[in-house]
Amino acid sequence: MKATFAEPEMIVRNGKPVSVILPLKAYEALLERVSDAADVLVSRSRRGGAVETHDEVRRRTVARLKANG
Repeated sequence: MKATFAEPEMIVRNGKPVSVILPLKAYEALLERVSDAADVLVSRSRRGGAVETHDEVRRRTVARLKANG
């Protein structure tokens, strides 16, 4: 059986979201964005600029993804 998802699918347990199933292309794009964000952090830190922690970048990224639906 082959299932395909055009949109992320949320897995809910006891009424609370616990996991998300993403299309492979969306997952790969997300990994690329995380990699790019890490590169920016390294670049900024080497130049003495403001540095965001991983958690800060993650929270901002998750908020932006939720806002964009």
